[in-house]
Amino acid sequence: NTSQVTYSKDVWPVINAQCTSCHSGATPYGNISLENYNQVVAMAKNGKLLGSIRNDAGYSPMPLSGVKLSNCDISKIEKWVKDGMPNN
Repeated sequence: NTSQVTYSKDVWPVINAQCTSCHSGATPYGNISLENYNQVVAMAKNGKLLGSIRNDAGYSPMPLSGVKLSNCDISKIEKWVKDGMPNN
């Protein structure tokens, strides 16, 4: 259900579980940190977040484990981006 997607309920749990193990700390992978809302928004605004999680051509497919996020998780993140990336 993507009718009421929120950052705290839908987006952050996916990012935290699937991304922050590599994209956090003093030396984040690819020099891309996804530890907080502002960093996630920056990657969403430049298109890298969606391009990578959807495995779009021209983007590094993420996560590196090779296991693509579920279509449900991708749809929720797409909806959040489409809605202007509110911090709720």
